[in-house]
Amino acid sequence: MKLLLISDVHFGRDVMYPTREDESFGTLGLKFPELYSALIGRLNTSDLLVNLGDCISAQDLELDAKNYAKFLDYFMEIRIPKYHVIGNHDTKNLTREQLMELTGQHKTYFSFDRNGFHHVILDSKWKGYPESIDEDQILWLKDDLEKAKHNSIIYMHYPCDEQNLQDNPFFRGHENWLFIRQKEALRKIFEEHGNVKLVAFGHSHYFNLQKINNIIYLNAPSFTQTDGKGNPTGEYLEVMMDPSIINIDMRNIKL
Repeated sequence: MKLLLISDVHFGRDVMYPTREDESFGTLGLKFPELYSALIGRLNTSDLLVNLGDCISAQDLELDAKNYAKFLDYFMEIRIPKYHVIGNHDTKNLTREQLMELTGQHKTYFSFDRNGFHHVILDSKWKGYPESIDEDQILWLKDDLEKAKHNSIIYMHYPCDEQNLQDNPFFRGHENWLFIRQKEALRKIFEEHGNVKLVAFGHSHYFNLQKINNIIYLNAPSFTQTDGKGNPTGEYLEVMMDPSIINIDMRNIKL
């Protein structure tokens, strides 16, 4: 299976911030249409696309609804199945009911089997920083993994690994803004069920890969993160998987 992961597109506007070193960093969401034009061919050679959240850069209810719908429109022309994880910018002004209507996904967390794997989409945006997963969803997750007939892949927006944030200008010194509140409890659930092979998430804007107790924890980079020279990095991940092998490659698109 060839899985393509994108994250943190922040479509709708460009947002720049000063860093502690008085340089600028941020996201160039207005460049997404150009990046997407170059990505289409690569998408159509994949088996599955999962967007790990923060499709839009939150502004207000009217703009967010318009931008989220326009973001989804870009993916209408691709032939492969695609799924969208909820991020914090997506829910700042839009309700879950609005997001489900826009995406056509019947819930904000659910699972499905495809290409010989069990795929689990989680909704990790609850209660404010540090974010958490609600108890009903935790109970559902345990039951779902118990019933899974294939090796499982988990998708969520907030990280549940132990990555070092020293070089991350967004979250350095602000761990509570990055990690899911129950990260240790979630990892224990994944380990106890024995069939989870990969956990993928976004939010940090930077690539990170860790293996914890034989499970790969994969942080997808922001697709529109600045490269320090006024351009988006265009970074995304291609994951080749079969029951025994996982190969991860970071790709990028240059404008």
